[in-house]
Amino acid sequence: HFFALSLSHTTKAVLVKSLALRERFSENRKVNPMSTKPSKPATTSRLFLEVLGYTCLVLGALPLAGRLTYGPAWVLWAAFVGWLVLGLTVFGVDPSLLEERLRPGPGTKAWDKVLIGVSVTLGTASFVLSCLDAGRFHWAEVHSFPVVAAGHLFLHVGLGIVTWGMAVNKFFSTLVRIQTDRGHRVVTSGPYRVVRHPGYVGFILLGLSLPLVLRSYVGLLPAIPSAALLVLRTAWEDETLQSELPGYSEYAHSVPYRLIPGLW
Repeated sequence: HFFALSLSHTTKAVLVKSLALRERFSENRKVNPMSTKPSKPATTSRLFLEVLGYTCLVLGALPLAGRLTYGPAWVLWAAFVGWLVLGLTVFGVDPSLLEERLRPGPGTKAWDKVLIGVSVTLGTASFVLSCLDAGRFHWAEVHSFPVVAAGHLFLHVGLGIVTWGMAVNKFFSTLVRIQTDRGHRVVTSGPYRVVRHPGYVGFILLGLSLPLVLRSYVGLLPAIPSAALLVLRTAWEDETLQSELPGYSEYAHSVPYRLIPGLW
C-alpha cells in the first residue's frame, strides 16, 4: 500500500478530497445505503484516481531521470495500469475495495500509522534514487539484461499476487484495521489457502523488483529495509487479527504460515 504504490498514495489522497463533495451529491449516493457495491459513476471516479495516481508517478520519474524518453518509467506505468484493469475486468476485484483503499474507514492502529509513514519515506527514497541513478548520475546503474529481466518477472509476479488477493478478499485495505463497518470476516480462498498474508508477499516482491525495473542498484538501499518493515507489519497485523477478528485464530491453525510456506 507500499514502495511505488506509496508514492502515488499522497497524490490520490489529495484528489480524493477534491472529489468528495461532488460524490456526496452525485447520483451514486442515492442507492440503497445497505449496499456495499458502488454505482458505475463512483467506480469510474475511483478507477480514474488510481490511473491518475500512477500517471503522476511516471511524470515524477521523468524530471528526476532528466529525459522524457526514460523508458523504464513508462513500462512501470503500463504494468500498474494493466494489472489494475485486469483486476477489475478479469479477476473481478470488488469495486467497493477501491473506496476502502482510497479512503479507509475508522479504527486504524496507531502503530500502523507510524509504519506507513516510514514506508512512504523509504518508498519515495528508493524511487527517487533509482531514477536519479539510472537517468542522470549512473552511480550503480543496472546494465545486465538478466537482472533487468528478473526485475520485470518479480514485478509482474508481485502484482499478480496482489491482484489475486484483492480479487478474493474485499477487505484488502491499505491500513491495518478491523473493518466492522464493512462486515469484516476471515477470507480463506485463493492465495489465502497457502499463506495468511499473500498481499505482503506480493508487495515485498514488488518493492525489491522496482529498482531493478528502473535499472538501479542504488534504489535497493531503501528497498531492503522497506521489505523488512513489511515482515514486521505482517507479524503485528497477524497478532491484531488473531486477537480481534472472530474466526481468525482457527484459520491460523489451519494455515500455519504467514508469508513463506514451510518457513514462516
